[in-house]
Amino acid sequence: MAVTKFVRAQDILKEKGFKVPPFDTAGFQNAVVEFFQKNDVSAKLTIFGVRFVDYEGTPKCGFSDCTQYSSSETWSDGRKSFHYDLPDYLDCRFGYSATTGFSTPFFIVDEPYLTNVVALLKMAGFIVGRKRRVLGVPTYDITLV
Repeated sequence: MAVTKFVRAQDILKEKGFKVPPFDTAGFQNAVVEFFQKNDVSAKLTIFGVRFVDYEGTPKCGFSDCTQYSSSETWSDGRKSFHYDLPDYLDCRFGYSATTGFSTPFFIVDEPYLTNVVALLKMAGFIVGRKRRVLGVPTYDITLV
């Protein structure tokens, strides 16, 4: 089929009746700021990019805040480890693997908004690590110093 005019992705989405939900930028920024205000200066936050369109029941705001630990364990040497659960909509499927959570706090961001989220955090003065992949998912580490 020959294309006679320039067709944009948003035109195709409109034809299909798909409306892209807006990202709650203020809510995301507020959640990140609250996390760093409640934690030590050395705290680290991880941001994972996941395509929300691949899952049912994803939040309409465009991100999930997973910074509240569900359980903790104290080791014999006095160290503590925490467990942060994956949101229910991921159904323990994360990238190339199945897992119930991680040992560090994290946010899950709808992948189309990931680049803008990183730019927003950099503009606000947060230190954003290099993009890497964890279990096949784009990932950034965020710190204050």
